[in-house]
Amino acid sequence: VTVEAINIDRNTSPMDITMTLVEEADGSLTGELEFSTDLYQCDTASQMCRHYVSFLESVMFNSNQLVGKVDYLSAEEKQSLLGVKINGGRSGGARKDFECNLTLDGWFEQSVLRYPNDVAMTETDNSLTYQTLNSKANVLARVLQGKGVGRGSYVGISLERSSNVVVAILAVLKTGATYVPVDPANPKERIQFILDDAQIDIVIVDDVSKISLPLAGRKSVDVSECCSPLEDDNLERLHNVDDIAYVIYTSGTTGKPKGVEIPHANVERLFYATESDFGFNNGDVWTMFHSYAFDFSVWEMWGALLFGGRLVVVPKVVAQAPSEFYRLLKNEGVTVLNQTPTAFTHLIKEDEVQCIDEGQSSVSPLPSLALRYVIFGGEALDFSALENWVSRHGYNAPALINMYGITETTVHVTYHKVNE
Repeated sequence: VTVEAINIDRNTSPMDITMTLVEEADGSLTGELEFSTDLYQCDTASQMCRHYVSFLESVMFNSNQLVGKVDYLSAEEKQSLLGVKINGGRSGGARKDFECNLTLDGWFEQSVLRYPNDVAMTETDNSLTYQTLNSKANVLARVLQGKGVGRGSYVGISLERSSNVVVAILAVLKTGATYVPVDPANPKERIQFILDDAQIDIVIVDDVSKISLPLAGRKSVDVSECCSPLEDDNLERLHNVDDIAYVIYTSGTTGKPKGVEIPHANVERLFYATESDFGFNNGDVWTMFHSYAFDFSVWEMWGALLFGGRLVVVPKVVAQAPSEFYRLLKNEGVTVLNQTPTAFTHLIKEDEVQCIDEGQSSVSPLPSLALRYVIFGGEALDFSALENWVSRHGYNAPALINMYGITETTVHVTYHKVNE
């Protein structure tokens, strides 16, 4: 039998990407990376090979390090990533080193000192000033402390969407504890899993959730106790920026909920890093459109409250009715709107209807939209879907910003201003 090696040239790759390693007679390793050119450029594939070799060398020199801590970037790549000017006109230069030294509740309390009588939150026809919101949170925090809640505790929050959600979040953080959002609209199996997995001993509830939640063996605190006759001054702060602020459960790659812990410092750094791009200020009006169990709500809530802005709580029924939501945007003078692309497509259609109605109606039209920014996140953005909106409003009034991130990286990690 005669065996002869035959090289077969293929014009297509059977897999998206395949790496093959072969140990040679002298003990050395040779490798080959085969990839689909429809998915990867040659430069990208070459970079993958360099990263893999760098990874192996790093492990070889320090075999005791954690896999997640292995450094495989070259000095040039680090400089490029941290200092390059980003497409879209953002400020480039060297990366800023942000010194995070304020907890979220501490930063909020600074806003209270600056804007005590300004409106912090609006909910339908009711409003709370910064001072009132802070006082309510302080009272509820003392109630929680009386139940044994403190630094290191994990507290569930299961409330219908309202201003009470923000009161509860602030109260938990002021005690030094971590809040775990539990949407009462979730399936009971998911709720039970989250409560068990996070080892939650106490849950902040309202009239609805106190009945529907599986609270056997757990303590509960009614959010209405924020009106109890207790001291309403700020609590002594015993926690720091490295403490966990919240745990949000994602679906996980397998469909099983996965808890992601995010410290105060991560959220603080997020706003330090984006402040120059957006110019956050106390004249801004944000909507709390998303569920507080979705991390887009972290961006919405703190974007308003850390800078003296106003947060408008969007009732669930309004969020699900484009015409009512559009009216809310106009009446409240919302300047910063955060949307998933899917939700915004409904708003685009409603905007078209409103523009037609205003042009044909003999009655005075509603005030114009005050939007400065529409910020997209949560899913992929189809730019072609924006054409009708852009034809009426252009690219700058409001500016359309596409951002991306996952819960593990604290809401957003990329920024792209949509333009022609």
